[in-house]
Amino acid sequence: MMSMINNGTEKWLEQFKKNNSFAEISASLKRAKNLKILLIGDTIIDEYMYCDLIGRSLKEAILRVKYLSTERFAGGVIAVANHLSSFCDNVTMLTVLGAGPENEAFIKSQLLPKVKPVFFRREDAVTVVNKRIVRKAFLEKFFGIYEINDKPIPANVETLIGESLDSLLPAHDLVIVMDYGFGLMTPAIIEKVVDNSKFLALNVQTNSVNLGFNLVTKYKKADYISESDPELRLAAGQKFTPIKELIPLVWSKMNSKLVTVTLGPDGSLSYDGKNFYKVPVFNTKALDRVGAGDAYFAWSAPQAFLGVNPAIVGFFGNVAGGIAIDIVCNRKPVTIEAFLNFAKTLFK
Repeated sequence: MMSMINNGTEKWLEQFKKNNSFAEISASLKRAKNLKILLIGDTIIDEYMYCDLIGRSLKEAILRVKYLSTERFAGGVIAVANHLSSFCDNVTMLTVLGAGPENEAFIKSQLLPKVKPVFFRREDAVTVVNKRIVRKAFLEKFFGIYEINDKPIPANVETLIGESLDSLLPAHDLVIVMDYGFGLMTPAIIEKVVDNSKFLALNVQTNSVNLGFNLVTKYKKADYISESDPELRLAAGQKFTPIKELIPLVWSKMNSKLVTVTLGPDGSLSYDGKNFYKVPVFNTKALDRVGAGDAYFAWSAPQAFLGVNPAIVGFFGNVAGGIAIDIVCNRKPVTIEAFLNFAKTLFK
């Protein structure tokens, strides 16, 4: 992969390399190897239905496409677990699957061997499937279809998960929550996770299913928060206020150690209560942006736990994100080899 570096990024790297070395980045990555990580979140199957564009229908105001093939990817918490297991040997993943053996078999086949899964099942729903109609030649996405029941998980499943968390939470150094707003993170589970995690890293996502209803502020606190610009604006209830004014509001309300906002092509911006840390993107030529935010969070959260300089946290996230946008959806995770190879090119 060739990184696309502009003059502003070159200047940032020059300054970053005065205070940090590739050896230090590599050493910080190795420190995450033995962390005990508990990952909690919704399972999603991403499905790309590849098509060729035929044209506009003569009788209806719709586009017509010719179906070619379908490719399925393990997304959501499964993709994040696979990212984490590339550099950490102790990853336990708790999630809920829906009814239906076909989706369960697929999920289990995609999970990498180092991940220790803790599966629960809800019989009132299928495992979430996010289908996209994609023009194969250019990976252009026309529209999407969800197979989903996003109501809260049934009370009996919630009870079982709560009992499991009673033993899992104190046994892990770092708890990472991927909240896609698809029913797993009920108020009771949120309260248990918040009150009993040694260090909580939190990513609460807004999507077309939960727009306006799945805000990071439904958690009363978290040690590390990573949100996109629109997600943080929704949580703060401010559309036009400069993002630098909003981040401290969320940081204070959530009693955080570090809040990071991803800004798409403008990189990321972190705040630790005293200073802001802007980190640029290291690859501006995207093949597919789906999953890049998850990769950012997976690779940055352990570094936030380790207490490294926030600029290094952002560096880890943006290197991983820069690799992820060259991967179709969640076809494969960002590996430790790919991360180190790409990071090394930035230190030349």
